[in-house]
Amino acid sequence: MREFFLKTFIFVVLISALMVGCNRPPSVFPNGFSKHIELLERNNDSHCNLVPPFTDSLVFPSKYQGAGSARDELNKDSEARYRALTEQINHFSANVARLSNRLYRDKGSMDDYSCFLQTLSAWAEQDGLLGEANSTGKAIRKWNLALLSSNYLKLHSLHSKLDDERFRQQRRQITAWLSELADVVIVDYQDQPKEKINNHNYWAAWAVMVTSAFSGSDFHYDWAKNQYEFAVMQISDEGLWPNELKRASRAHQYHNFALAPVVAIASFLKHNGDLEGGLPPTVRLVARNVLMGIESQLLFVSLTGTNQASHLITEKGRLAWLPIYVSLTADPFAETLMEKYQPEGSSRLGGNTQALFLNAG
Repeated sequence: MREFFLKTFIFVVLISALMVGCNRPPSVFPNGFSKHIELLERNNDSHCNLVPPFTDSLVFPSKYQGAGSARDELNKDSEARYRALTEQINHFSANVARLSNRLYRDKGSMDDYSCFLQTLSAWAEQDGLLGEANSTGKAIRKWNLALLSSNYLKLHSLHSKLDDERFRQQRRQITAWLSELADVVIVDYQDQPKEKINNHNYWAAWAVMVTSAFSGSDFHYDWAKNQYEFAVMQISDEGLWPNELKRASRAHQYHNFALAPVVAIASFLKHNGDLEGGLPPTVRLVARNVLMGIESQLLFVSLTGTNQASHLITEKGRLAWLPIYVSLTADPFAETLMEKYQPEGSSRLGGNTQALFLNAG
């Protein structure tokens, strides 16, 4: 572990030295993240249950252990161990999302906001999620950073108006910790061979991009932007990601999964004037292929040579990227499907993506 932290420290110090004096102005983000929030005087349902910080190494089994190169068959025993070992982290992140959602919907009190900051600052103080990690642990770290930073950002109006010194101190501690997590996520996914770059890298980029909105770091923003540009460059003329096609029976599922961080990053780039020409045609083609795949998966079957696994992408927030996509394209076909399926939100994208990205402009 000492060697891991030494490498991370050297990398971050070198980059930081290059970036001295280069912090960008605060990033512009979709208006939904700065929605005005009203606090209730009191919330009788408010209970602050703190989860002990996870400070161990992030070394976990893969749910696809032993599945071969396609990694498309779940290993039930490994999945059970994975869920048991990550339960503490999942409980923590669920608490953060629950509190953030309650406050965002104007159903929270000052006690809820205090609990929200206390929940995060407790983990920040103990360097939670910063331990050495295997590949599964790195995935968990970046998914949680995406959730934590997006749910922190969407309470922007409360952070701006609640000026109590205790709150200011906790917010400084939290943003410093999330910024450090972003630095480590960059190390986790830096300089990978092209044949390995896939949805994991795109989610890492989204986690770092949304963190840049309050870290004020050029390095965070530019790294995420570069990862987005490479993700777009990877798309074939047919609107497919070759490295997601490798998932064989889960190719359609993982194309859908990969789209979410890509369109979320695109929205942030647009608001910062860095999406010239709008969403690239190739990304639109990926979206069209994924959406057409809801009704017929013949394209993915023909390209992978295998039937696609039963996995309804219309459920459990798996289409949470659709309102973001509609906000960028006003695609009538996508709008029709959004109306039809009424996609749920995704905590890794901040929650209700329609409120965050679409309705608020």
